[in-house]
Amino acid sequence: MDDIKNIGTSTYLYFSAYKHLSILLLILGLIYSIFAIVTNLIAAGAQSNNLTAVVDYISISLSAK
Repeated sequence: MDDIKNIGTSTYLYFSAYKHLSILLLILGLIYSIFAIVTNLIAAGAQSNNLTAVVDYISISLSAK
């Protein structure tokens, strides 16, 4: 907080907002990535007809498209 005297309050708040927005973007990106992988696995499981089929990378990547 001692740096506020040197750079000014508005400049500090400007860069603080970008810091917080980048953290929020990372958190939301992580949540979406987990959601996308889980729903893609569910779609790949629904795509296969037999229960003993092993879900491989091709069925995971092509089933949700």
